[in-house]
Amino acid sequence: MDESLELGGTDTGPTGGMLIEAFGACQEIIYRAYAAVMGLQIERVEVHAKGYLDLRGLLNLADVPSGFSQISFKTRID
Repeated sequence: MDESLELGGTDTGPTGGMLIEAFGACQEIIYRAYAAVMGLQIERVEVHAKGYLDLRGLLNLADVPSGFSQISFKTRID
């Protein structure tokens, strides 16, 4: 894992945002797999993922957790 130059990283590797994207992609794959097993036709799966992060913890500016405090998903299946 890496961060941008502004956050003290080297900007050469994946960021924490990619973790959230991976969770969303996993949800989409699982929905499609279950639909296939159940014989259901899915036209589209749309997953919006959002992570809540207090950068003060990441930068050690306050006594708060440095990781995501919450990750939420909004999913639409057509």
